[in-house]
Amino acid sequence: MFLRGRGLAFWAVLLIVIYLLVTRPMEFADSLANTVLRTRDLLRAIGIFFDRLAD
Repeated sequence: MFLRGRGLAFWAVLLIVIYLLVTRPMEFADSLANTVLRTRDLLRAIGIFFDRLAD
């Protein structure tokens, strides 16, 4: 049906996100903000690495 393959993973992640939003909104917001900041820092570090590599 509609819950095959990748669709199942999508619905599972969506249900977990909704559950966390409903039960722990502040903790979810904090972890989401931390994830975004860490991703930004990681991408910045990768950019710096390749900039130095090109020199």
